[in-house]
Amino acid sequence: MNAPDPSLAVHLDVGMKKITQIVETKMNNSCKYIIEVEDHTLGNIMRMDMIEDPNVKFVGYRVPHPLSTCIEMRVVFVKFVSLVGSNNRTEISACKSHD
Repeated sequence: MNAPDPSLAVHLDVGMKKITQIVETKMNNSCKYIIEVEDHTLGNIMRMDMIEDPNVKFVGYRVPHPLSTCIEMRVVFVKFVSLVGSNNRTEISACKSHD
């Protein structure tokens, strides 16, 4: 059967990082964050909250495939700020703490 293991939708595999930051080279002041073991619930909440930040110009997310348990979040900043390890963004910090 092609169905993924249901436990992978809840728990991280050993050695997997909860969040990965990729700095975009095609666009200035932007990053892509890959957040493992999350879905539309967290993606939409983070998008709605982050767009209210005056340092954020654009934020969007997508689920790369219906069977995957990760979201890709793209953020464009007015001035580049890394959200990973930042104390002012509780959502990213909360995801980071689950590593």
